[in-house]
Amino acid sequence: MSARERVELGADAARFVRGRIGGWTGEGYALRERFAGRQLASGRFWTWSSTGIEVRMSDLEDGLWVGISQREMHDQAVQFISEYLALGSRVALLEDSEASPHDSWLAQRQPPVERLVCQERLYWYATDPSMVRPMLLWGKGLLCCVALAPTTARLRPGSEVPVELIRGLAAMADHFIVDAFDFEGYTVWSGR
Repeated sequence: MSARERVELGADAARFVRGRIGGWTGEGYALRERFAGRQLASGRFWTWSSTGIEVRMSDLEDGLWVGISQREMHDQAVQFISEYLALGSRVALLEDSEASPHDSWLAQRQPPVERLVCQERLYWYATDPSMVRPMLLWGKGLLCCVALAPTTARLRPGSEVPVELIRGLAAMADHFIVDAFDFEGYTVWSGR
């Protein structure tokens, strides 16, 4: 069975998403903080599901349901982000909840994906659809928050950026993707 159908989650999903990202506000996670401050009611929440499978609010915390795999959910997210980036002048920005710019492994290995440094946080990003899968591979921890936003900013890989840039991208984001289903899948907020 394939996860091809978008399923609206309704306003109740806002409570789940606020709970998921809310615990990270005030700790220097500029993307999550700005997202938490947005009027989430102005957008809609959805996810992917197999045809005919109902998604309940309890599923957001309990895990994926029978008929959809973690791999299918991940592939749907990659496709969605890639299609968004293909429109041009767009960025997918992933806030790393685990790594630090000072981690020794960053000096030992050069990840094949672009990143920014903001304060003490790493932000992995892609502007090219072919880099979405590597971005998610390198940057996605358990607590995933990705903003999809239009941008005209010239992002320089590895550069240190002001927190205002991260907040500005979050304020302009058309979509946010947040982990759900016991970290096995995603909930999407679409503001447009």
